[in-house]
Amino acid sequence: MISNTSNDKGASSCAEELTTCITRKLFEEPYYCPEVYQLYNGLNLSRNEKIEIIRKNSIHIELIIQALMHNNIGLNYDEFNLKTEITGLGLWTLPSFFNHACIDENVYNFFLGDLLFIRTNRPISKGEELIINYRNATTFSYEERLSYLKCINIDCQCRMCKLERSESQEIKLRMAQLLKAYHESIYPKVSKPHSVEPSHIKELEYLIAELRSLRKEHPDLGFNTIELSNTLAFAYLKIGNNKKALSILKEVYDLYKTFRVSEIRIIILDIIIINSKLKLFEEAKKWFDIMLKILVEPIMGKLEDDKPEWRKEALRLTEKIHPQMNSIAETLNIV
Repeated sequence: MISNTSNDKGASSCAEELTTCITRKLFEEPYYCPEVYQLYNGLNLSRNEKIEIIRKNSIHIELIIQALMHNNIGLNYDEFNLKTEITGLGLWTLPSFFNHACIDENVYNFFLGDLLFIRTNRPISKGEELIINYRNATTFSYEERLSYLKCINIDCQCRMCKLERSESQEIKLRMAQLLKAYHESIYPKVSKPHSVEPSHIKELEYLIAELRSLRKEHPDLGFNTIELSNTLAFAYLKIGNNKKALSILKEVYDLYKTFRVSEIRIIILDIIIINSKLKLFEEAKKWFDIMLKILVEPIMGKLEDDKPEWRKEALRLTEKIHPQMNSIAETLNIV
């Protein structure tokens, strides 16, 4: 069930149209009512009242609104270029039973057209809870995540939320000061097109080191340094220290590859680009294969290196979902 309203028109209009679409759908096909009503249990209805509503397949607008508010999923095409303008919100009933964590989620979702795919990102034991991510800790601050999750009655107890709740006001203030200094002062200096002063690189290195020191007991939760480290790598590249640039990017990859797959994709692409510029094509191909598997294995399943045809099959898929990979493959003379 999908709203056709573009995200550009605002989340409110999307939600309104989706509510109208689903209410109309339930009027036409009332046997779907139990599927929707079971997605929300917060109304002041007795168990018997709710059972009666479900038994009669009655249209209960407030139940529909609450079920949608707590369970709709936004279609996002930032990751896949499908030459489609389908955007907006949708309701998929089975994924609505997954719980949330800001990090350490064991499944993730993506779209091909209006199809929602759910894939695991690590082996999952029998009986283990499936956990998805509604607001991630890299893109959204603790306050932003808390505000959204409160709206859908989620009290997140993930490692990241617990750490951020426990941090002193002094640490939070210092982090904010350092990040402000990066965006307003250091980044404009080191992102100049041509030259970078070594003193500015030292400033950035000091800033990253201090940010990491504030979470030295939780090095894998220092997501706020990923962007800064990427900037540092390209600053070294500008002054001709290619080895240092690659070393920084590989360090970021090793630290966060199991936690922040979406951000790590950007790091891998940068590693491929730098190796290509340095004519280190075999190294570039190795990282290209890593990136290719990250993109297609959720759809194709585990790919085996000893099967030579896997790369061709994978590139046929990326031509549709991530055509940039095919352009890189041509540059590197891959298949």
